[in-house]
Amino acid sequence: IRDSLWIGSSRGLSHLLDPQRLFAAQPLQVEIAHVRRGTETVRAGAALEWSDIPLDIDLATPGVEGGADRISFRYRVEGHQARWTTTSLSHLTYPLLPPGTYTLEVQVLDAYQRSSSPITRFRFVLHPPWWRGIPALIGYVLLGIAAVIVLLRWRTRKLLRRKRELEQLVAERTAELE
Repeated sequence: IRDSLWIGSSRGLSHLLDPQRLFAAQPLQVEIAHVRRGTETVRAGAALEWSDIPLDIDLATPGVEGGADRISFRYRVEGHQARWTTTSLSHLTYPLLPPGTYTLEVQVLDAYQRSSSPITRFRFVLHPPWWRGIPALIGYVLLGIAAVIVLLRWRTRKLLRRKRELEQLVAERTAELE
């Protein structure tokens, strides 16, 4: 048998079938509403090319009303920061993340209810700029090897030239002595 409550007023009679639900707190939930880099929208799991444009993140808490004194967000980017950061702002900005694989973790905290939401995750990958990519690194190594070879050949030619000069000098002195 369920609990119910009858309420009478001058406008009539009302029947509440489950009065406990009337005062039950909504479960907290946080959503990552938008992730943008400049004008480009970023989807979860996206692989992005490196850029100096910051990553802008908008957070939403559906069904929760309250100001900065009630609702706060706890966030971190796993792979970039180990500690959680707390803010009352629903907008986050991450400028110049280094290349890598990241997971943004966000949680909403309600100071009035002393409760927190489950952690919401948003994964993305930042590729390195072209000058730090694998083809560029291979090019740097090959360029370094070519520079060493050119330097050794230049040094060898210089030494051979000096050897010929010395041999010529010795031949001239020998001829003078004879």
